[in-house]
Amino acid sequence: MNRNQMSKQKGLITKEKFIHGESPTKIPNWRLIDSPDRPDCVESEEGIEIYTTKNNIKYVRTPEERFQNLKDFPYEPHYVQVEDLRMHYIDEGSQSGEVILLLHGQPSWSYLYRKMIPILTKANFRVIAVDNIGTGRSDKPIDIGFHTYEHHVAILKKFIAALKIENITLFCQDWGGVFGIRVVGDLPESFARVVAAHTIFPVIFPKGMNPLLIPNPVKIDCSLKDADFKQFAGSYSGSQETRPKEVSLELFLKFFQRWVIFTLTHPNFSASTLFNRILSII
Repeated sequence: MNRNQMSKQKGLITKEKFIHGESPTKIPNWRLIDSPDRPDCVESEEGIEIYTTKNNIKYVRTPEERFQNLKDFPYEPHYVQVEDLRMHYIDEGSQSGEVILLLHGQPSWSYLYRKMIPILTKANFRVIAVDNIGTGRSDKPIDIGFHTYEHHVAILKKFIAALKIENITLFCQDWGGVFGIRVVGDLPESFARVVAAHTIFPVIFPKGMNPLLIPNPVKIDCSLKDADFKQFAGSYSGSQETRPKEVSLELFLKFFQRWVIFTLTHPNFSASTLFNRILSII
C-alpha cells in the first residue's frame, strides 16, 4: 500500500486531517467545555482556593511554598498583570543588554531554563523566561475554554507590550514555539532573530476547528489507566524507513488520553518522569 492509498483510509491521522481539523459541531465559535462529572481516577480538588478576576475569570494560584528551595533556581520572581491575571517571569542579567526571551512548552515552566540563564547573563544578555498562563508561578484559569491557541498568542503579545521589550532574540521550545513563532510573524518589528528547538511551526486553523478530535464535553476515560506508551511508542521505534507514515486515529486518541491521565494522577509529576518512561521503551 502506498502513501496516497494509506492517506485515504478512514481512521488515519494524516497531514490533510491535521491541516483541516474537525469540529464535532461545525460551529465557528465552538469551544471545549468540561464534563459535568469528575473522573474517578482524579483526586478531589476540594479545599483549593479559587479566585475570580474582575471579568469573572476563575483561576487558581500555586502556593508560593511549592517553589521554595528548588535546585539550581535562585532567581527572583517578577510579575506583570495580563488580563487581570498574574503572569510570572524571570528577569536576569544586564537591563541594558540585548533581550533573550525564553519560552517553554508543555508540561514545563521557566524552571526548564535554569541552567541556560547563567550562561546567557554571563555573556551580558538580559534574559527573560516567562511562565505561560496556566503554568509555573503564573495564574491558572480553570475554564478549559479559556485555553485556546489564539488566546495564548494574544496573552504573549500583551506580555511583550507590558515589558516594552524589543530587538528580541526568541528561544522557544515545544508549545513555546507554536505560540512564539506566531507572535514573531505578527510582530516582526519586535524581534531580531529566532532560535527554535524541538518545536513546530504553527498551523493556523479556522475558528471552531478541533485538530486533536478532543471529545466535547471533555471526558477522561479512566479505564485506559496510566500512560502505558508501549503500543504507541512501537509506532515510532526503529529506523526512519521502517516507521509507519501515519498513526491510527484510535491509537493516537488513546495515547493522548493516557497522557492526560498521567499528568493528572502521577504524584509529583515532572516532565523528566514522562520522558524517562518513554525513553525506556523506545
